[in-house]
Order: sequence, then structure tokens, then C-alpha cells
Amino acid sequence: MTKTAAKTRLTPGEHSIDRTNPRPHNGGYVLDWSIRLNDGKLVRKRTQGATKSAVRARAKETAKNLLQAGGQHWTLNKPMNDYLTTETAQRIQDSTRLKDLSKRRYTAALELLKTHLKGYNISDAMTFDVMEKTLKAIAKEAPGSVSTARTVLSSYTADQLVRAGVITANPIRGVNLDIAPPKPKKPGRQTLTKPEWGAVIKHLLTRDTTTLLTPTKHKNIRQSTRNIHARAVRLTLLQSITGLRISEANKLQWKHIINTDDGMLINASAEIVKGRKGKEKGRYIPILREDVADYLEQHRGAPEEYVVGSPVTTARPWDATNADDKVPALYSQVAEATGVEILKDLRSHSWRATLHGVFSDTIDPATRAAIFGHTQAVAEEYYTDRNNIESLMRQVKQAYA
Repeated sequence: MTKTAAKTRLTPGEHSIDRTNPRPHNGGYVLDWSIRLNDGKLVRKRTQGATKSAVRARAKETAKNLLQAGGQHWTLNKPMNDYLTTETAQRIQDSTRLKDLSKRRYTAALELLKTHLKGYNISDAMTFDVMEKTLKAIAKEAPGSVSTARTVLSSYTADQLVRAGVITANPIRGVNLDIAPPKPKKPGRQTLTKPEWGAVIKHLLTRDTTTLLTPTKHKNIRQSTRNIHARAVRLTLLQSITGLRISEANKLQWKHIINTDDGMLINASAEIVKGRKGKEKGRYIPILREDVADYLEQHRGAPEEYVVGSPVTTARPWDATNADDKVPALYSQVAEATGVEILKDLRSHSWRATLHGVFSDTIDPATRAAIFGHTQAVAEEYYTDRNNIESLMRQVKQAYA
């Protein structure tokens, strides 16, 4: 397609992808573009991606599918995957209710749906039997994604086809589908004792991160792969001292870590901490160990750099889903090195409960709840390990001191 001036009217079948430049957005790039369908209707689109070239390639693929599928004039005999690729995908990206992490999860679930619905037209795909069969296949293949896949298939696809008048009803709306595997009974909340917590932190502060976190037989190893070990260690160190979630810790930039006369603080502003969109509340989190504060000060980067940072560059945050995939390997190795065997079975959200136990005899419940970003009632219900005898005995000794 020949590039023309930005103000030139698009003709049928023409798009503006090559007329404008992607702009930086959330660590990647976003491109706003338009396409005039073959019937003359102008459609405006927004495409996101990690790089400028990826954004343009994705946008052009969307434009191609729009023209092949007849734009937004959908009929029952159109390929289901054409609708998923254009309409459903764009609806996810345009949602103002979904945060970036949720959009990535919904998009990943969408790819699973496309795999299982390939070859169906809209009429056949939007039947109860096919929708149920698709979700059961996903439940078997990726049980952790089936709930999200159902939302994408029902709310972001079938409901929209109903509104467009293409189908008359959403076959699975309000139906109880037997698609999720039975949930194993969870053990009670497990946490590290104060000595175990201290041993893990000391190990993380001195751990050699020059080796690969996960050994490989490949000889040509990219620097970003080598960086994963150090990134995972710093992420875990941050979580073990602050109780931040992975997604929150990965949003921290050096400008958020401040020094005061009384010590180091993290200014966890509203855009960092998790919460319902539009109702997030920021808070200050003290760095409760001097050795960790010294470590952070020694490694302090430029204000706009991320404290953890993507393995590719500290100018971008590490994707929380990718980070979450790397953490278990580190936990297993640290457990082996320190003898803190319980760490093998823990995940990052257990640090918050551990910290409640560690400081139960020195910080009052209300202050602890404020630091870790929830109410005392939530701390009591979700972040209390009633089997942590060591924590209980320290509280008793403090009470009678």
C-alpha cells in the first residue's frame, strides 16, 4: 500500500497503519489507526505490542482479517476465528474495566479458544455443544485458564454477537458447566518462622546470580536469559521484606524508594498497588531490615528505571506472568541452600502472611495491616498462620516481658 499524507481520505480497502508512528505505552507501544472497509465504512482501531514493528505487523493482520471478513458486517457463515481475531481481541484491548495484566491473560485465553474453534463458522461455534466441548478441552489442557476462557467466550464473544443480532441467544449464559477440575483441599496457611525468614534473606543478599537460574545445554545464551537469575532474586528480596505482590513489585521504580531520617520507605502509590480499578489506595511501606536497605541503596539506578526490571532492560517492567513462571525454580534452590524446606511449597503471596508472623510481637496489628495494605479483619482471616508456634510464643513472651 502506498504511503499518503495523513489528511488524505482513506479509500475503501485502505488503512492508515503506515501513516502514523506507534507511541510508547506501558513499557511497549500502541498505535491508533483507521481502516475504510470495502463498503465505505470507516473503522477506528487501537493495537498494542512490545515493539514498533510488532505493533505494525499485528495491526496489518487485523486489517487483513477485517477486509476478508467483510468488516463488522458479521453473518452466521463467517469463520468464527475471524471474529475472535478482530472483534473479540479488540474488545479486550479497548476494555476500560480490565487492567493490563488481565488483558494479557484474556488474550492468552483467546488464543486457546482460537486453537479449538479453528474451522468452525459462527453458526456452528455458537452452539451449546461446541462451546461446552471447547471449554472442556481447555480445562484438560490448561485448567488454570478455563475460567478466563469462559469469560472471553461468553461475555466478550457470544454476548456481543447477540447484541449485533447475529445470534439470538448466548447458549452458555447462566448455565452451570462441569468444566473445572475439582479443587484440591488447601492446607492451612503456611509461613516461615522468623529465623527461617532471616536465613532466606541473608542468602538472597549474598547469592551468586552469575549462573543461569535454570541450566540449559544450549551454548549460545542471550544476556537476557542470564539476567533472569538476578531479577528473580531481587524480586523475591523485595517481596520478602514488603509483602508486595509480584505485579506490584515489578512496577516499582527507583523514584518510589525514598530515604528519610528514620530509614528507607517505599512510596507505593495508587498506580502501583493492586485494587479494583479506580479504587486503588497507595501506602508507604518501610524497609524493615537495614541490610536490605543497604542492598537497595548500593544497587540504586536512575529514577525512571525499574527496581527489578525486565531481563531485557531495566527501562521496562518485568511481565508479572513471566516472572511468576521463574520464581518456583529460585524458591526450590534457596530451600536446598538454606535448609528451609517449607519454601519449596510456598509461592510469592505467602510473604505477606510470613511478615505478619515475623513482626507480630513488635508491630501492632493495625499498623501491620496498614503497611501491608489491608484491614485487620482481612489479616486475621487470610494472612494468619495458626500453626506457626514460633510466632505465637514470641507474642506470649512479649506480653509478659
